[in-house]
Amino acid sequence: MGSHVREDEGFPTIRIGDVKPLEKTESWLVEGLWSWRALGVLGGSPKSNKTWTAVDIALSVASGTKALEAYPVPKPGRVVFFAAEDPQARLRERFEAIATRRGLAFKTLDVHLIDVPVLRLDDHHHQVRLVHTLQSLRPRLLVLDPLVRLHRAEENSSTEISGILSFLRSIERELETAIIIVHHTRKDAGSTTQPGQALRGSSDLWAVGDSNLYLRRTRTDRLVLTIEHRSAPSPPASVQEDVVTEGILCELRSSPSPLRLDQLRTRLRRQEATRRRCAQKAGRAGPCPAKRGGLHRDPAPLRRRQERPLSGIPPDLLHRLRNDLDLTKVIKRLGIPAKRLGQRLAFCCPECGSDHAAMSPGYSLAHCFHCQRNFNPIDLVMAAYDCTFLEAVDFLKPLLFSH
Repeated sequence: MGSHVREDEGFPTIRIGDVKPLEKTESWLVEGLWSWRALGVLGGSPKSNKTWTAVDIALSVASGTKALEAYPVPKPGRVVFFAAEDPQARLRERFEAIATRRGLAFKTLDVHLIDVPVLRLDDHHHQVRLVHTLQSLRPRLLVLDPLVRLHRAEENSSTEISGILSFLRSIERELETAIIIVHHTRKDAGSTTQPGQALRGSSDLWAVGDSNLYLRRTRTDRLVLTIEHRSAPSPPASVQEDVVTEGILCELRSSPSPLRLDQLRTRLRRQEATRRRCAQKAGRAGPCPAKRGGLHRDPAPLRRRQERPLSGIPPDLLHRLRNDLDLTKVIKRLGIPAKRLGQRLAFCCPECGSDHAAMSPGYSLAHCFHCQRNFNPIDLVMAAYDCTFLEAVDFLKPLLFSH
């Protein structure tokens, strides 16, 4: 990439004191998550949301919004993305879904997809074309997903892999572009003590990283994100309950038929509204007063709901809605935050906002151990959407008939 020099010329040097210091805003591309101009790996096993995470970070850098809803982007800029496994239409859906949830104008996002079927990082012709592309666009971030589809080199050979990494390092230094390489972990990754040791192939992939991210799923199906930096303290591994990625996947998995983009947008808006109501109720509720036999709340709201008329609804339909629906399916459709705890499903109580509500999968009754409220499917919809009894019945009917 550099200019041509004669072989009898020495290398240029610069005094350490003449090196331009980084500005404070140039310490991070994504604050706490990815260093400024960092070259590194986003690693994880198959189906661990690596591409979703890469899309989230790319969109955040392009738009200046928080990555994973938590990590600020000090200086947003252009992004170039190459996805070797996902069709462009599928990648567009992912970007558009996250942009819609964040209220962004999707068509104005400064994200550019490399529009070729194959890109080989170990092919000189492809290297030259990639450099020309990046020189013309001058992106803040380049995402390559996944590494295994981007070369024909022997993955376990440090000699062959180091050649690819040296090429990417030259891009980072000369074009001042951060690079995220999406990569797989080995099948026996659980036996390693360091997440970087779990990456497939040469250990150079771990060693080269200025910032590295590692995703893994726990037995309770939660995502754990480990962050690693060369020149900054690495925070402890944290459980990521990414409301964007997990919310979208829950909607797609729970739907009995494929969702159109407008339907997905509507459901994501409902998720966000439910989360806001839960947070507001948690702030208002405070500790429930103690009483013999447990905790209690003012029962007036529940009495008012029970007094609403039930005319026009067949008794057998009410019985089925209350007793035959799997409450797990209702919780997912409502977009209520939930997590597995052994055999039980714990979720955010829509009545008091605490996270002490729980149910056993396969049953149609849940209980909150904070406000002592019991929920059948109709009660849950009424509390989550603050709607009438009849509106809750109308909401649940499609779930019953697709059950």
